[in-house]
Amino acid sequence: MKISILTICPDTFDSFIRTPVITKARKRSNLDLEIVDIRSYAEGSFRKIDDSPYGGGRGMVLRVDTASRAIAATRTEKTHVVLLSPKGRPYDQKKAHELSHMDHLALVCGHFEGTDARIEDYIDEMISIGDYILTGGEIAAMAVCDSVVRLLPETLREGSAEDESFENGILEYPQYTHPEEFDGKKVPEVLLSGNAKEIRRFRTIQAIIDTIRNRPDLFEKLPQAENIGCSEARILAFDDMILKIQSDGPEAKREEQALTWLQDRLPVPKVLACEHKDGKTYILMEKLKGRMLCDPVILNNRNRLTKTAAAALKMLWEVDIRDCPFADGNTEGKVLCHGDFCLSNIFADNKGINGFIDLGSCHIGSRQEDIDMCIWSLEANLTGEYSDNKDREPLDREGFLKLLQ
Repeated sequence: MKISILTICPDTFDSFIRTPVITKARKRSNLDLEIVDIRSYAEGSFRKIDDSPYGGGRGMVLRVDTASRAIAATRTEKTHVVLLSPKGRPYDQKKAHELSHMDHLALVCGHFEGTDARIEDYIDEMISIGDYILTGGEIAAMAVCDSVVRLLPETLREGSAEDESFENGILEYPQYTHPEEFDGKKVPEVLLSGNAKEIRRFRTIQAIIDTIRNRPDLFEKLPQAENIGCSEARILAFDDMILKIQSDGPEAKREEQALTWLQDRLPVPKVLACEHKDGKTYILMEKLKGRMLCDPVILNNRNRLTKTAAAALKMLWEVDIRDCPFADGNTEGKVLCHGDFCLSNIFADNKGINGFIDLGSCHIGSRQEDIDMCIWSLEANLTGEYSDNKDREPLDREGFLKLLQ
């Protein structure tokens, strides 16, 4: 790969080209790094590279004639020319990967008060490294160059860049080294265990927590793991975990309470972390195994579907609610209600019920509430609005109610 950096301050890069990553890349990855002095393409004895702007204004502007000649002299058929500019698209790791596959990358450093707008006619794209202003594009060019070069084959040790921040859409997990204990703070025990599976799991959890605390905006760029209907909550998948993101409010609070209290009482996802940030609740929990009851495999087996739905209701009603933290007054004659007993909220396999999710509406109430919701959901999935126009037999209500006796 060849990288050309076009600048009016070539001496700025004297130390940069001797940094370890650049040095290794030039030796191992056949990197050809070229520093081009824009000033050498200026005409006249004074080598004019800047001028005052038409229309008035403070500062000097990089001239289009000089810059365009430097770009033309550098460009080949395989060259991709990038102007470092605050007007450019925000630079990220995805773009770094994209640029690392270029045969020839040319980075043009802006300078002074700005660049003549006509320079944009001679480039392929503009990139910005952040919403702030630098004296020139040299530091930005170094940042882009370094992030691209370290992705080239053999520049870093194999696998070194795989778990870094932004590679998987979130921040990197926290790292620890010697001493094992410092100022009363110890390295987490799991990192000393030698259990590779548990270490990876711990690191994934900590990376998600760090992202919640420091860069929750990164989650907005990740694809949602599944469709959760009309809910405003977002579900993101990470290995064998899911992260539920929802606005702070009664439902988020109830979900946190229900999941915590129901551990060891009912098959619900184990909560691995719960964080509150900027008006949102983030609940990281284990992913449940099995299929949702609305899965076609279960929907198309009428006998299995109705028996499993009835078993799920009975399982809810068998929970001892006397010490329930969200019980409101006397619990006599009442049961634990799911509150949103839709088929997508229950997981099962051939051995039975594996778990309940989406417990933001969980409360203490009457059996009839969950029966009504379950019947509505069964009929909606079998022959109603969620049936996907499948020709299925309608629900045998009487038969279903007998299963609940």
